[in-house]
Amino acid sequence: MHRKIVKPPHLIPGDTVAIVSSSWGGPNVVPARFEDGKRRLKDVFGLKVIEMPHTRATPEFLSAHPEARAKDLMDAFK
Repeated sequence: MHRKIVKPPHLIPGDTVAIVSSSWGGPNVVPARFEDGKRRLKDVFGLKVIEMPHTRATPEFLSAHPEARAKDLMDAFK
């Protein structure tokens, strides 16, 4: 059985994107780099940015609470 790949439409200025940190906690470890990326999403691409609740959590918290990471990801898709 062949399945067709469904591609979402391209992002355009004014679209909303969510930021999640589902891996190692980079926004907490290197906040300046995170802020630069977030600023570029807004200023260069004109996107609205929603930061999920645990995006800036420490690596230790994210490691100990995979359910929080999963909830952020699932809520971002909502």
